[in-house]
This record gives sequence, C-alpha cells and structure tokens, in this order.
Amino acid sequence: TSGLKDPIITGNFSFPDRPIELFFDIETDPTQDIVCLHGVVERRKEKNSEEKFHAFVAQDVSPAAECEAWRQFWEYIRNLDDEYVVYYYSKYEYDGIIQLIKNLLVDIHHQQHSHFLNEYHHHQH
Repeated sequence: TSGLKDPIITGNFSFPDRPIELFFDIETDPTQDIVCLHGVVERRKEKNSEEKFHAFVAQDVSPAAECEAWRQFWEYIRNLDDEYVVYYYSKYEYDGIIQLIKNLLVDIHHQQHSHFLNEYHHHQH
C-alpha cells in the first residue's frame, strides 16, 4: 500500500463561485530566515479555466529583496480586476502571510489583505 489515507469529510461544504481562483504557496529558506518566493497559480473561469503561474522571487538573500518580492506580490493582488478566492497549500502559507504583514512595512490596502486573509478563514475545513 502507498500509506495514503482517504480524506475525511466531517460536514457539508461548498467552494465559492468567483471568476478568479488563486492557489497560493510560499517558499522559505529557514537557514536565512527569509521568504524567497510567493507563488500563485491563477485560474480564470472566463478563459476556460486557463492557468497561469506568477512568481514573485527575492533576487538575493536580504531583507530588501524579501521586501521587494512582497511588494510585487501585493501589487499583483491590487491589480486583479475581479473578485477572487484564495486557496492556500496549508496553514503554513496563511501564517507566513500574517507574519509578513506584521514584519514588512509595505503599503498594502487594508481591504485587499483583509479579503486575501478572510477567504482563508471562510473556507478552511
């Protein structure tokens, strides 16, 4: 056997119907205490569910590079033209975003980061 277990569904749930779905992941280098990548797979229903990967990468191991990748990521979120839903790979990504919001002073419109984070709370099961 593969050792994999079937998922356990403990209640009814539904996925939100939004024109854009974002599948979010971060990669870190724990030896350097830096988030080096914010990755988003964007799926748009209007384009036959076409998927496009967006990478926001720290170009070197420095707080300035980490901050720049973070700023570019939020610029992407700001420029989304429709409502979206965010799916996180795991709670680790959600916790990482919370920590970055606290640590990095990047001009993020409150409504956008609230929406980005609230989608997680609303749909975690």
